[in-house]
Amino acid sequence: MAEEESDEEEVPTQEHLQQSEPIAVRRQRREIQKPACFTNMVTYALLVTDEDVPSTYPEAIRSTETSI
Repeated sequence: MAEEESDEEEVPTQEHLQQSEPIAVRRQRREIQKPACFTNMVTYALLVTDEDVPSTYPEAIRSTETSI
């Protein structure tokens, strides 16, 4: 009967409290930023679509740049 289960909650000891603290208490959290490699993608896409490049075959045939 000495090993009966009890309804009492386990009281955290000093050692348990120290382990639950974060390891790097003094370090500041890193500032998360968006990747810089995609910043000019919209500008590039707009420059590409502004060119007078024909998008279909009939447009290419009617283009003034074609030589007969």
